[in-house]
Amino acid sequence: MSPASRRPCRLWPRLAGAFLLLPSLAAGASPPAPVPRPHPDPGSPPCGAAGIDDLLRGDGIDLGRRGFDLRRLGEGFSLEALETRSEGACDEHGEVFGQALTVATSWRHTATSGQLYVRQRQAPEPTANFLAPGWATFWWQGYAFQVSVGWGCAEPPAGGFEARSALWPPAELDRSPRIGPSRERARRGRPRPPRALPKSPPAPCRPPNGDFLVPAIAALAPGLDLACFHRQREGTWSDLGGLGLGDPRVALPSSYVESFFQLSYLEPAAAGCGGPAPEGGTGVSLSAFFTDAESAWAGVTAYSLPPGSPPSPGVIEDHGAYWSDESYQYSAAAWSADGTGDRGLVRALATALDSDFSEACLVESRELAPAEAAALGFHLARPPGGFAEEWSQLTALAASPACDDPPDPTYSFSWTFSDGADLGIGASLYRNGGGGGGGEGVAPPGGPGGEGFLAWIDANGTSYTVYGYSVSGGAGPAEELLVEVATSMDPTYRGQ
Repeated sequence: MSPASRRPCRLWPRLAGAFLLLPSLAAGASPPAPVPRPHPDPGSPPCGAAGIDDLLRGDGIDLGRRGFDLRRLGEGFSLEALETRSEGACDEHGEVFGQALTVATSWRHTATSGQLYVRQRQAPEPTANFLAPGWATFWWQGYAFQVSVGWGCAEPPAGGFEARSALWPPAELDRSPRIGPSRERARRGRPRPPRALPKSPPAPCRPPNGDFLVPAIAALAPGLDLACFHRQREGTWSDLGGLGLGDPRVALPSSYVESFFQLSYLEPAAAGCGGPAPEGGTGVSLSAFFTDAESAWAGVTAYSLPPGSPPSPGVIEDHGAYWSDESYQYSAAAWSADGTGDRGLVRALATALDSDFSEACLVESRELAPAEAAALGFHLARPPGGFAEEWSQLTALAASPACDDPPDPTYSFSWTFSDGADLGIGASLYRNGGGGGGGEGVAPPGGPGGEGFLAWIDANGTSYTVYGYSVSGGAGPAEELLVEVATSMDPTYRGQ
């Protein structure tokens, strides 16, 4: 499988995993600008290396000993560097197979002083040919080639049609397993507004010099017709309908204006060229951002999935949503100027982008009233003497009726208490679905308990944390105050 077709496994996400998004979302994590993927590599990706001692002859290297025919760019280019490796691909167990000789070269285009990088690898099986601004991958007469132009920016560009935007969920969200919110989040006390979204996310890098990529392809593969390349094309709003996407602008309030738009897709190779089809599907990548005069913003993304991809459940909450079907992975987000979300606008954008959004399987968050939480059998945290509640959030995650065999709801509650001066206490509880066996109020082995920090799991599988802190960085609240909060949430708590 090539990197062009590789993507994370699409399994049913546990509600626990979805819940880990919510505290960070409430804390105001801001979606990043579009995130590029690496260049696609023709054929199986290299993984392991083997010796090439047999290529040494005198003071040089004889590639002919492996039957390797190094293609040269010829007139108009000068060779600056050469590297030889014997590489293999890896199977799902990480074992190396199919060792093949690979030669990477760096060339200078004499007319423009621009650089060109070529990677030529032995590959008996043909791969699909791609051509995009500044790079190309193709197969010709037993070799897989990857060619790219030197770029005039700090980072190499996204791999053409594989450039995908990570609008939602934000890439920096903490998804590591944990019990409850971080101490740093507790110190903040309440959600903060997101960082300002750039009015125009950075534009893709472009080759700084003239277009010498096509002449290089002709030199490396003189009989390969350029019509037999799948090509990356830039699209407009009018192209969305033909790609099976809706126009999200119809869902926006009139005060919003477009601040960024980028659409790319693959134009198929000419009929009759033969060769394998692209593994990554239609190569569609959409990113669109909108802002208003008050610095509120909204945005959507969509990128195509490989053929046969099964739809997987998504998540929707006040600030954003992400979901998928057999063709696309989607996301939508909306933030007001003060950092609050607008679930109604999120849902409207999603419905405009994907006409079948109402039938999507979604895990949806909902804020509970204290009375609702108590009716479910939870004991809510209470502040100890001298402290008052500063902030709380009681959230439930539940699957929509469109989901087949949905799991039980998941609950995540958090509180912060303050003495009005320097000391604070944070508390949280978390129950995944129907819960499970626990330790009757005993801290789990190897858990994050310690001085000023309590963590345990009860007999129903509900996990808890209580911790103290000082705003000034001094000594935190006394241990007995933390225990008082702990027993208010779990009367069976017996200490650590």
